[in-house]
Amino acid sequence: MPARGSLARALLYGWAGLTHVWTLLTLVALFYFPVYLDSHASRTPRPALPWVGMSIAVSLGPVDRLSRRIFEGDVGSCPRGLRAPARRAVTNLALWLVFSLWAPTGRVLWDAGPAWAGPTYFLYWLAAGLAGYALSVGDTGLGYFTGCAHVLEYARGAPPAVAGLRTRSLYRYSRHPALLSLLVSLWLTPVMTLDRLIWAAAMTCHAILCAAAADRRLETRFGDEFRSYRSRVPRWFSLG
Repeated sequence: MPARGSLARALLYGWAGLTHVWTLLTLVALFYFPVYLDSHASRTPRPALPWVGMSIAVSLGPVDRLSRRIFEGDVGSCPRGLRAPARRAVTNLALWLVFSLWAPTGRVLWDAGPAWAGPTYFLYWLAAGLAGYALSVGDTGLGYFTGCAHVLEYARGAPPAVAGLRTRSLYRYSRHPALLSLLVSLWLTPVMTLDRLIWAAAMTCHAILCAAAADRRLETRFGDEFRSYRSRVPRWFSLG
């Protein structure tokens, strides 16, 4: 149903722009955050760990599942067309809390030396770029990842776009190329600090759980089509 009144429509258009920009900035910050931790690497031991930020990072999985149940399930009063962007807002907020509350310890666990810094960070940002590209060709475009398209559809009273099973481009080699790129980037660093290791471990667990949950949703939605695709393309990567 289209939004009634010019004020409601204007607010929805504002929300669409805000959620698009905010989610893209969150994605950039997500990939910049490990580089920020690397920049604070020091051989001087600093025993304090960012317990609050770490706790929020570890809870990202449960928060994501809870927000999906609330906003995208059959419960709650949020209009169906606005549930996906509402869930995205919760995820963005949780990530920015992590970024704000995580104080780098600077304790170095291993250091590959400056000679490896250039090549490693080139591969790191290449993985980040591949993640962004994978999101842009997934579903029905980047606007659906950010939630912007959902809000615009609701504002205009347009039916939601029907997304088919993603099998083209990078999805011919991996069922979850964006998550795979994230996993690769988490461990690409010439210097590993203690908090960098904790962040990488927490986000690796989160990515693995997200991929498994996405596979279950896709099998429920697409049935035999997804099972056939799953038999050809592995969850993470294949050159075949």
